[in-house]
Amino acid sequence: MVKQVQKQSEPNVKPRKRKLLKTLLFIFLPLLLLLFFGEALLRLSGFKGYQLDPTVYRNVPGDMTPRQDFIHYNPHTGVSCHIRINKQGFRGKGLLDKDRPCTILCLGDSSMMGYGVDEGYSAPDLLREWIDMDYPGIFEVINAASIGYTIDDELDFLREKGPRIDPDVVLLEIFYNDVTEKEWRTRSGWGTQREFRRARMPYTPLRSLMIRSALFQALRNGLIELLLKSGKYFPPNRTDMMDVAMYPSKHPQPWQSYDSVLRDFIDFLEKRKIPLLVAVTPHQYQLHSWGHPIASYEGERQYQDHFLELLREKGVPAVDLMPVYQSSMKEIPSLYLTGGMYDEHPSSAGQYIKAREMYSRLTEILEKKGFYNFYRHFDEATTTGKAHTGRLWVSRGDAPSLVLEQGSTALFRDIPLGAHPVLRFYAVMPWYSKGGDPSLRILVRDMKTAEEMETFSRVFKESKKEKTSVFEIPLVPFAGRSISVKWSVEAGDDGASVCIMAPIIMECGKEMSE
Repeated sequence: MVKQVQKQSEPNVKPRKRKLLKTLLFIFLPLLLLLFFGEALLRLSGFKGYQLDPTVYRNVPGDMTPRQDFIHYNPHTGVSCHIRINKQGFRGKGLLDKDRPCTILCLGDSSMMGYGVDEGYSAPDLLREWIDMDYPGIFEVINAASIGYTIDDELDFLREKGPRIDPDVVLLEIFYNDVTEKEWRTRSGWGTQREFRRARMPYTPLRSLMIRSALFQALRNGLIELLLKSGKYFPPNRTDMMDVAMYPSKHPQPWQSYDSVLRDFIDFLEKRKIPLLVAVTPHQYQLHSWGHPIASYEGERQYQDHFLELLREKGVPAVDLMPVYQSSMKEIPSLYLTGGMYDEHPSSAGQYIKAREMYSRLTEILEKKGFYNFYRHFDEATTTGKAHTGRLWVSRGDAPSLVLEQGSTALFRDIPLGAHPVLRFYAVMPWYSKGGDPSLRILVRDMKTAEEMETFSRVFKESKKEKTSVFEIPLVPFAGRSISVKWSVEAGDDGASVCIMAPIIMECGKEMSE
């Protein structure tokens, strides 16, 4: 009897499922078709409203939604640029890379981020290329700057995400509107950009997929416009506070407020023994005879002098870009987007000059910290025999190299070491070596006590030409001292040579997480 009842009820189940499926299709299929045609229509019409999504997630190292890749267009200035946010939420190629032991962290607002210039042309992008030529495979340059950030945001970022990034050096750019943005947000009763942008939920790849949709971008842009008009969206930067930005002496309160946080920022890094380099960038009105519709700010540099004095007081190296930009504009009419008429962000030329000046000071900082490039200092070395340098081609790569033929030496003196020094290099007997079995020896000597130690000895066999090996030799017994390093190639056949590629001393100590 039970079996009969079950048989009678089974036929009713399938029609119910079919009915539910038809109902769902009736509801969602038109919606999906509408979304599809809306997306297609926007793309075919040449939609240009893609905007950067600067959402802050706790589970993302950077401060932007990962995997964004689009052409940004500003209809007010006519500026367009290619922006790519990588999988870790940073602009550009810079990633936290386990294969690269050291990190340079770039912080700032849209100027440091490189707003308005294409991928590869921001100052952090250029620094990455140049530093990698000096220290191949050692440094990653992370561009963690973000649109609208000021010193509150940058200090908050360091405290929250700095331990994960664990930088060896921090580069900070101060732009003219940093003080006014902080002041206006305080007056308006808003917090920091990071607080406003922080997501309650962790990041998932679905967010990145949505960002790539033209329809989503159009709806999002419309919603932001409505919120701006209603006063419920984060207040935009005030453009009528130029006097506050240019004259600290006339407006002490906002400047004291900014200075206080900047000092905390410096102290935070100093406590962790992380070097800081600051670039102070001028506004285009300071460089052009035309500009502000009410007042003239050409040549005015009170804001630069204020920051430079504070940084000198704290012992922080700084790059004053105003005189450099003034000199460069004798040949280049403007270093800003739209010729400086409508947009204050540095152009690709402005970014290049900023990167060049920061690179020059950065190399000095790295050497003081304990990084040493033998290739760069070859002119200071004492050599015997046939010892020379070159970016010599070998089948496995190209790197700044020392080349020592049999019986030659290269002696480098007065090399200051940090607390965790490591001698790192690649060595190969190149294909053009005229003999076989050369022996490479490295002798380290304490400049004060004359204590010596042979740290490396290896014979390179004729049959193993072009098999490049990387060597990392800890120099801990000499930590904190000044040393000499003698490279020599002995034994082997006449004409045998060794190519020592990318020879450096690196300081591998990490202190951010301590």
